Amino acid sequence: MRALAVPAVLVAATGCAQLLGLSAPTGVAVDAATPQGWTSVAGGFEHTCAIRTDQSLWCWGRNDYGQLGVNNTLPELDQPAQVAGSWISVATRVYHTCAIDTSNALWCWGINFHGQLAEDPAANAQEVAPVRVGSGQWIAVAAGETFTCAIAADGSLWCWGDDELGELGTGPGSGSSTPRELGAGPWHGLVAGYQFACALDANGAASCWGNNGNGECGTITSANPAPIAPISGSNTFVQLTAGAYFACGVRDDGKLRCWGADSLGELGDDGDTDESEPVAVDYDQITDWTTLAAGFYHACALRSDGSLWCWGNDAYEEFATTTAASFQGTPVPVGSASYLELGLGAYHTCAIDGTHQLECAGLGGGGQLATLGSHLSPTQIAGTWTAASAGRLTTCGLTFLGSGLSCWGYNGTGAVGDGTTADRQQPTTVAGSWTSTISVGDHACSLDSSHALWCWGANYLMQLDDTTTVDRTAPEQVSGGSFMMVSAKYQHTCAITSGNLLLCWGSNQRGESGASPSTSVPAAVTVTGAWTAVANGFAHTCAVNQSGGVRCFGDGLIGELGDGMNTSSYTPVAVTGLSGAIDQITAGEYHTCVRQGVAVTCWGYDSHGQLGNMSTSVSPTPVALPGSWSDISAGDLHTCGVQSDGSLWCWGSNERGELGIGSLIEHHEPMKVGSDTDWLAVQGGEEYTCALKHDGTLWCWGSNNRGQIGDGTAWSSTLTLVR
Repeated sequence: MRALAVPAVLVAATGCAQLLGLSAPTGVAVDAATPQGWTSVAGGFEHTCAIRTDQSLWCWGRNDYGQLGVNNTLPELDQPAQVAGSWISVATRVYHTCAIDTSNALWCWGINFHGQLAEDPAANAQEVAPVRVGSGQWIAVAAGETFTCAIAADGSLWCWGDDELGELGTGPGSGSSTPRELGAGPWHGLVAGYQFACALDANGAASCWGNNGNGECGTITSANPAPIAPISGSNTFVQLTAGAYFACGVRDDGKLRCWGADSLGELGDDGDTDESEPVAVDYDQITDWTTLAAGFYHACALRSDGSLWCWGNDAYEEFATTTAASFQGTPVPVGSASYLELGLGAYHTCAIDGTHQLECAGLGGGGQLATLGSHLSPTQIAGTWTAASAGRLTTCGLTFLGSGLSCWGYNGTGAVGDGTTADRQQPTTVAGSWTSTISVGDHACSLDSSHALWCWGANYLMQLDDTTTVDRTAPEQVSGGSFMMVSAKYQHTCAITSGNLLLCWGSNQRGESGASPSTSVPAAVTVTGAWTAVANGFAHTCAVNQSGGVRCFGDGLIGELGDGMNTSSYTPVAVTGLSGAIDQITAGEYHTCVRQGVAVTCWGYDSHGQLGNMSTSVSPTPVALPGSWSDISAGDLHTCGVQSDGSLWCWGSNERGELGIGSLIEHHEPMKVGSDTDWLAVQGGEEYTCALKHDGTLWCWGSNNRGQIGDGTAWSSTLTLVR
C-alpha cells in the first residue's frame, strides 16, 4: 500500500494489459509500447495498480474477486490492464481497490463481503468494475482488509465496511455499508493497515483506531480494539504509511518513527519487540527522509537524493537482493537508482525511478510483478525423479538415484522440512533416507528406508502424531512401528501399517479420523478386515479393503462417502457398486476416484466438473469415466489422469491453469494436456499439478504463488520493469 502525505492524495497505480496465456478480454485495453511514464503505484495482496502520466489507471495480478476493476473475474492477469476513466489516486490492501478520479469522485471495486465497497453485501458480494461511493467529492482514500476509509473535500473523515475490530473508529460494532463519519476534522492524510487505520490532521498530528493487539494504534493507554484517538508522543508528521500490523511516519524534521508489530523487523529499530508508541527507526541521525510505503510486513523509504531503503520482511526478496535474509531489522539500501515514488504490496515492492519507469521485485506468483504468474502449461523442474506429491502450497519429490527427498513451495509451517520456515521456489533437500512413498498437504509425511514413518510441517490439529500443536520444520518419527503407505493431504493423516492396520490421527471434526471423539494420536479404525491403500480428503477418508471394495468415513454431506446417502458417518461405509480389486485410490478436497485395471470411477462434489462426467452436480455414488487409464489423481477441485497410451488429461477447476491446457477456462470433461505420450504418473494439488514422464523428468503447472511449481520464478530478486 502507498502512503499519504499532507495535504493528502493517497496512493496510485498504473499498467498495461494482456491476459495470462489468452488474448485480451472485451473491454480490456492492451498496452502498446506507449511512451507514457508512471506517477504512482499501489500494491495489494497479490495485485498491483498504478497511474500513468496521462492519468490512466492500470492493474494486474490476482483478480478472483474483480479487484483489478477491468470488468471481468478472470482469475489472473500477468500484464497491466486498463481501468476505464481518468484518475489521480488509488489504494488497495487485500482483495478490493478504491480510486479517486479527476473529478474527485470516489470509486471502489473487488470483494464486498463486508460492505467495503459501500454497497449492501447481500445484494452485491463483489464488483468487477468501479462503482461510485456516494455523490460527493473526496481527497483521499485508504483500503484495509475488509473496510475502507476516505476523506471528503471538506476534510471530514468517513469509514465503512467491517467493524468487528473497531475499524470504523468508534470501537467494535456491527459494521456498515453506509459511510460513517468519525473524529473532529479537518483531516488531511489517511492510511489503512490490515484492521486499523490512521489519519493526520491539519497540524500533522496522527490519530489511529481499530485493532490494537500489537500496539498499531500508537498509544499505550488505548483499549483493544481502539476508538479513534491521538497517538502517544509529540510528533508532527508530514506523511504516514501502514503495514499489516504496524505504522510509520515521516516527521517534519525528516526523521522516521514507527510503532506496532516488530516480529519481522517492521519498526526498523533493530529490535523484535512490539511498540505501542512511536520509536525511532535506526539511523536517527538521517534527517532527509521524504517518502515511505509499507507492505504487510516490510517498509521502504526514500531520502532526498532518491535513494531507496527498506526494512522488515525479506523472505521473498522484497528488497531486490539475491541473498535474502528472513528479515532486516534496520534500513538497508536497495539498488543504485534514484526513485520518485513507492508502492508496496503484501510481499512485493514497486518503485518509480527518475525517468518515470516502474520497477517491481519480490513475490510475483500471482502476476503482481507483471511477469509470469501462474503457469498455464507444463514447466520442467530441474533433476531426475521417481515420485512426486503435490499438496496445498508445497511439493515434494524423490530423486532418481539414491533415496533423496526434496521439497519446495510454502514453508511457513515447516512443510518443506529443511529446518526453516522460509518458502523455497526450487527443490530443497530434506535430510534422511527415503522410499518411494510420500504425501504432502499442509504437512508432509514419508517412509524411510526401514519403513518407519516420519512427518513434519503444520501441526495445529496434531496431524503430526505428537502431543503438542507445535509445527515441526524437520521430520519427526511417528510411533506405530513399520508402515507401507501414508496419506497426509489435508488436516489429518492416515497410514497403513505393514500388518495392514489402518491408523488415522489429527482433525476429526467430521469423523474423518474414524472415531466419534477427536483423536490426536494413531488409533486403529474399528473395522473388521485388513487394508491396502488409503486416501484422505479435507474431512473424509476412503480406504481399500484387502478383501475388495472401498469404505469411506467422515463428512458425507456432499457425496464424499460414495454410499448414496449424502450423510456423514464416523464409521466406514461401503462405497456403492465397487467390488473386487482396487488398483489405485485418490482423494481431492471433496471428491474421490479409484482405478480398477484401466477403468476409473469418481464420486462426491462436482462443483467444477472434477468428476469428469460433463456435470457440476454432486454424485453420492460412483460415476464411470470414459477411457482407458493407467494413473489417476484427484487435485483440490480438479482431476488428472494418464491414459494407457501415455497421454495426459485433466478436467475440473482451472482458476490458476491447473489443467495445463494453456488457458484459465474450466472443463467438465477430460482435456488433453499437450501432445506428448510419454507420461508415467500425475499428482493434483491445490490449484496446481505435477506429473512424471518415463524419462524421470518432472513437470509442474498452475498456481505458483508460493513457489510450489519449483522453477524459481515465484519471486524476483531484481527490480524488473513493468511495461
